[in-house]
Order: sequence, then C-alpha cells, then structure tokens
Amino acid sequence: MQAESRLARDARRDAAAAAAMPDYVYLWKVDLQSAYRYWHNHPSELWMYGKQWNGRGYLDCRTQFGDASMVQDCSRFIGYFLWLLLRLRGGDEHLRAQCDESGSGLWDKIGSVPTSEAYRNWRAQREAAGLAGSDMAITFEAGYIDHIFGAALDYDRAKAMRDLVVGWRSFWGSTWHRRKSPDRRHR
Repeated sequence: MQAESRLARDARRDAAAAAAMPDYVYLWKVDLQSAYRYWHNHPSELWMYGKQWNGRGYLDCRTQFGDASMVQDCSRFIGYFLWLLLRLRGGDEHLRAQCDESGSGLWDKIGSVPTSEAYRNWRAQREAAGLAGSDMAITFEAGYIDHIFGAALDYDRAKAMRDLVVGWRSFWGSTWHRRKSPDRRHR
C-alpha cells in the first residue's frame, strides 16, 4: 500500500479508490472449494479410512478435511499453484501459451505499469535502496489450505490475477471431473 496515492486529510480511502482505481491496492481471494477431496490417499494409508455403519463397511479413498496428509498435500499443491502463478505473472511465455483459454485477455492488465506519481516515487525509493525482483512487485499472492489470495496495485490488475486463478481452478476442476466421470464419447 506504500505505492498508493496519499489521501487528503479529510478524504476517505474508499471514495478516493473508487475515483482513481489504478492508484489503489485491492484484495482478492479464491476458494478452491475442497480441492483436497479430489486427491486419493496413498494406498499405505487406506487402513485408516475404513468406516462401518449398519453392518456395512465403507472405504473413503480421498483425503478428508483434518487429515494430516490432506494438510501436507494441500500445502504442497498451493505452493505449486503459487509457483505457477508467479511464473505467469512474471511473463513466462511457454506457460502463458499453455493457458490461452483462461489467461490470454489478462496479460496486458497483469503486466501494465502504473503511471501515478505515488508509484513512481515508491519505485524510485526502492531502486535507490538497491531493491529488485520480488521487492519491486506490485502484486502479492499467498495461499492457505484450499484458498489462494492476494493484493495488487490497480483494480484491473487485482481482478485479472483473481480471474487467472479462477481460470486455472476451472481448468483443473474440469480435469478432475473428467477423470471421475465416464467417457461419454463412446456411447
């Protein structure tokens, strides 16, 4: 938020941000909606997932919220997801070509350079301090269990980052669902 325009003493941030959306930081969040239920437990752990009810036995092969393996797997998956997101945000052409359906209209918004004086001053101060790379980023992304969230300078950039995550979530979700459902092409 240090790159935001300064507010006049009597101004409200929400009103100022609505009037100059590229000059303010916006938050976004995406829930991957129980992504852990799409993973199978390792066969060596299946003995822990048997249940009995009314004289019948049941085996749940997928991870459940609260399972130690779910937390570890989700953490690894979110780390991978964030790594991909950072590569995409950074301009990795090979990766961007792989997600033309979900991302092609977003690259200009994600890569745009702010023009406000506040941003130029913020950038100059950081460069003078010898900072580079991620210390100069105007977006931030993080994740927790099955949530991905972030912040970005400029409403359009924040919306584009959120839309990119939603596109990837939809792609992976449809991939998971295709694996679960029968192939209907060969009826």
